[in-house]
Amino acid sequence: MRISAVVTRTIRGRAIDYLELEQPEHDLHVSVPMPSAETIGIRAVMTRDQVDEVIAVLHGDSLPPESGWSRRIKDYGMRLQTGLATERAVVMREILRHSGHNASGTAERELLRSAREVLSCELSVALGIPEDEAGAMLEDAAMDGHEVPVPRPRSHRRTAPTAA
Repeated sequence: MRISAVVTRTIRGRAIDYLELEQPEHDLHVSVPMPSAETIGIRAVMTRDQVDEVIAVLHGDSLPPESGWSRRIKDYGMRLQTGLATERAVVMREILRHSGHNASGTAERELLRSAREVLSCELSVALGIPEDEAGAMLEDAAMDGHEVPVPRPRSHRRTAPTAA
């Protein structure tokens, strides 16, 4: 999103400045009172140093595997809630390396989509490149030097061992 204008509106006799935000890719327009902007998470666009830090996190080592699927999903969700770009990068890196581009479960797919969408948009604005190019750059950085995981079979049926 980017700021398209700053306007002053009079509400109950009091002048309040509003940020007019737009995201042209999604034809989205939002007005936010300036006094509330920081509270709801509006901040300046990433600097080049912050972009480099996100890329370094994506290139970094994977976390030790969690003991179970539910713990992993909970950890990823908590990381996304921080709102930090580096934590979103960790989530994206871990899911891509664990499951590849087609995350296996609905929860993982949604977490990956959320992390990828926000990071792609932010890098797009910070670097002045198209959003899809930023997304590809993020995915390449996360998978650099790592093999794309082979999809696991979806069947849960177990077959009895055959006698020799």
